[in-house]
Amino acid sequence: MNIPSSIAIRSAYKHHSANAGYKQILKYTQPQAIFGIDENIDTENDIYHKYLWLYEWKAYQYYRKNKVKIYHNLYAEEYYRFGWRLFDCPIVATFHQPVELLEQEISTGAGMGKIAGLTHQLNKKRFEKLGAAIVTNVTQKDVLKKVILPARIHVIPLGVDIEAISGFYNEIKDEPSNNEIITVGNWKRDWHYYFKLVEYCLINFPAWRFILINRKFNDAQLERIRSLSNIIYIENADDKEMYRLYKKAWFQFLPFEGAAGNNSLNESLALGCPVVSNVIPDFLPDGNLFLYPTELNIDETIAAFKKLFELSLNERNKIANIARNSIKVLDWAETARKTIEIYQSLI
Repeated sequence: MNIPSSIAIRSAYKHHSANAGYKQILKYTQPQAIFGIDENIDTENDIYHKYLWLYEWKAYQYYRKNKVKIYHNLYAEEYYRFGWRLFDCPIVATFHQPVELLEQEISTGAGMGKIAGLTHQLNKKRFEKLGAAIVTNVTQKDVLKKVILPARIHVIPLGVDIEAISGFYNEIKDEPSNNEIITVGNWKRDWHYYFKLVEYCLINFPAWRFILINRKFNDAQLERIRSLSNIIYIENADDKEMYRLYKKAWFQFLPFEGAAGNNSLNESLALGCPVVSNVIPDFLPDGNLFLYPTELNIDETIAAFKKLFELSLNERNKIANIARNSIKVLDWAETARKTIEIYQSLI
């Protein structure tokens, strides 16, 4: 496939595993240059860390000296402000925040603070100048249609690194433990409900163990974790260890305040770990076999947990294999192919 020359802005966050995050698409779109924050290197005292849209000016300095056909802003809610004034090549922007944050982005732009809101006021026309907008689910498209022509909005789900995860899957020999419930990640998780549920289970289902992997808890949250003997808390785990914990858990519980695409959900299914969540994506086939929907109330969540715990190991492993096969539709290579087709349509 002929890949048009491009430059990209992306984020690399500490809470993402090495094989997660929207930056994975860059392995396939092969931009000439990449800009954006890397939390593994940058510090919060860096002005670019504080005002992420300044990276557009860095990207422009490269653009004006080189032949580039596409500018792709992979985290548009965070970075896309002045690009429509700077670049005269087609602009592609990816939006993957939950709909309530996306609503805020197009109305006030203040999700990243007061200064972000001011830059929004100065750049309200930026949405009109997009050659294409990419979203990860249909509900986001419904929001963006308020400011972008529907024909320019493309729904492409968040990808997953099938090759890397499959390699780990085949290497890890652990059998799932029929009392372990894993929860991975931080962004837009409903921690109030999570801890309420864990406290309830400590009294009523003391044999259940909650494996919690999160790198961004504050002191109050850490104190609460220490008070709960049914939580095994892991602050840092490399990819291999984290994937082992996914594979060993009977299922994952993901309570969300809101979500569009989610790396942890995708990784979990790719490793054959079923998911119980109040946010269920609509782009996977046979979702009822490995995705268990629940409202965030104790009775419904416990009912979903029991349904999974009542499976035999053989039944659970059959579901794991179905989950792994179904997630192949989200391979980053396929996501990138669709993205490159958008690039080609714009030049």
